[in-house]
Amino acid sequence: MLLFIFCHLATAGAALVIDASAGQTIFEGGVHREENFAPPRLLDDLQVDIAALGEAGHFELAGPDMRHAEYCDPVDRPPVGDWDAFFALWERLDMVRDQLQPELGPMLPEIELHYVRYPKGGYYSRHVDDFETTEPRRSRRRVSFVAYLTPAWTDHDGGYLRVFYGDRYADIPPLPGSLVLFDSYQIHHEVLPTNNERFCLIGWFHTPCDALKSNCTPTRRERHEDDDFTFGARVYLNTPAAAASSDL
Repeated sequence: MLLFIFCHLATAGAALVIDASAGQTIFEGGVHREENFAPPRLLDDLQVDIAALGEAGHFELAGPDMRHAEYCDPVDRPPVGDWDAFFALWERLDMVRDQLQPELGPMLPEIELHYVRYPKGGYYSRHVDDFETTEPRRSRRRVSFVAYLTPAWTDHDGGYLRVFYGDRYADIPPLPGSLVLFDSYQIHHEVLPTNNERFCLIGWFHTPCDALKSNCTPTRRERHEDDDFTFGARVYLNTPAAAASSDL
């Protein structure tokens, strides 16, 4: 089920909510991970929101073809949970969208998103979030994001996000409160099987098709003048100890 949220928040002159390198990292075909994007108190409140929506039966099982997970519309919802916590996260994501536009081009003030629950044994097979098509459409997914909302996580819990470039890959742990962003068209990815229940908010920032050079199909030439540019699966962290990228 697709959800488009219409919201414009005044963010001009606001402080950066993610590391300043994020837009360039995504532009170059990398993956950006922002630790502590959702502060601990907000993370606690979001977990209350998710639990209430689950108790109200608002999660629905996704199609079984490529994934085993349950999805929830966080806006069109029963009067339960903590709307203020969800709105605070939504507001921060809109600030991220605004921050990324100088490097990645115009993106619509519509955010497509879902809460997702992966039960024990949950997974999502390898895929990309946007694809080439000749069908007319108003917009396409430009940037994919995952905000991890599980209260605690260990290596044994599984559920890593695996991102690919060719025959190389990197595994990104679903650390509580972290945010992962990447190009929706370029980055193949999958969710590895979970050994414990885990929650996240997933979504996409859309770009208008009239901002692209051809029928809403992204290409490398649209992003880079140099045909010899080498895309890499790089994970950048916003912590000084991990400031160097992990080039695979």
